[in-house]
Amino acid sequence: MLPRNYKFTAQNACGQTIAISGVIAHMRRWKRSSDGSITFESAEATVLENTGTLAHGAYLDGTAQDNSTDKWEGGTVEFTVTAPTSANGVVTLLFKRSTDGTDFDDDATAIEIERLSFTAAGIKRLTFQI
Repeated sequence: MLPRNYKFTAQNACGQTIAISGVIAHMRRWKRSSDGSITFESAEATVLENTGTLAHGAYLDGTAQDNSTDKWEGGTVEFTVTAPTSANGVVTLLFKRSTDGTDFDDDATAIEIERLSFTAAGIKRLTFQI
């Protein structure tokens, strides 16, 4: 179940700077209707995207999601990374929670979702349910 407040964070450890829009996560959420059927969000939401370059070793926080109104229960997330030439390492996707919408988990204590490994330039995509 999705918490009231959450966000995704990416850590670049691929050895190179990632270009603008090289790290993106889209999400389509769902919840149960009053009759028990599943209702999906009408359109994908972009929950993480680098609008500037992302240096090696840097973290990128996605948009904080306030789930107090919509009460989404889960969703499908598509995480895409475009690694540059000479990339050699990983880009890690993290999940952070908050009880107040302001104070989120620290980078070191967030839940690790997945690591996309690179040994050269390329695009990798991961789709998962949360």
